[in-house]
Amino acid sequence: MQQEIRGALMKAIQDTKGAFATVLFEMTGIMVDKVDISGRFNVDHAAMSYIGVLLAARKASLDSGGDGVIANIIVSSNMTHVVFAPVSENYLVGMGVFLGGNLGQALLTMRRLKEYLGPLIEGHGEETKA
Repeated sequence: MQQEIRGALMKAIQDTKGAFATVLFEMTGIMVDKVDISGRFNVDHAAMSYIGVLLAARKASLDSGGDGVIANIIVSSNMTHVVFAPVSENYLVGMGVFLGGNLGQALLTMRRLKEYLGPLIEGHGEETKA
């Protein structure tokens, strides 16, 4: 699974001339309202941590009575903050993960990322056929 996700990320990056997709988690069915980017990233080190922290933050949001919808993703050269906006009064659930690295900055469309990564994650977002 880890190798498949890393391979899909690297393919997405190569296909967009070095772009690192900060919205790659759209495949989980989470809506992203805003993405701020600064810095560069090493997807080889970040792929599993980034996916893991987003899914964990989504679970924390849902467990606390929220709806698991992302309000904001802020990406800098060494930290990614994933901020959720649950429906409940406990309206912000935030998590971060240290990334670091050296890839170019850019966004891939959510649709393109979903094509690459959606089938690799089971049980999140839209149903995928095995």
